[in-house]
Amino acid sequence: GMVEIGNGFGWADMQYLFKFSTTHGYQFNPYFYLGGFVSFGTIECYDYYYYYLGFNFRWGVDARTYLSKGRFAPFLGLQFGMDTYDDDPFVYFSGQVGFRVALKNKLALNFAVQIGPEDYFDYGEAIFKLGFEF
Repeated sequence: GMVEIGNGFGWADMQYLFKFSTTHGYQFNPYFYLGGFVSFGTIECYDYYYYYLGFNFRWGVDARTYLSKGRFAPFLGLQFGMDTYDDDPFVYFSGQVGFRVALKNKLALNFAVQIGPEDYFDYGEAIFKLGFEF
């Protein structure tokens, strides 16, 4: 499994977000991982004199393709699932690119940039993530 924290923003208005997620699944071979994820996040919006803080909960499928099997392995990933935000759920889809640095005993660190949908922010969101595999 893995846990990840992320900070990011909405492209248009530079709104801020924070995300914590956990993913558990199966590494089929050195190149392909498939698992399920659950994440909890906050969204802060500033619009002139208006301030809003919201929370979201996402769950779904996390798939990753590793481009090499060495200690340093770049990867591409997709997340697909549901976002339950303010009683208005919607289908969530995002892509990510990053790299994995293997440590000892199947432990690893992940660094990634995840590009998300336009559901909260005009033109989408970008999240910079740090993860720990165990």
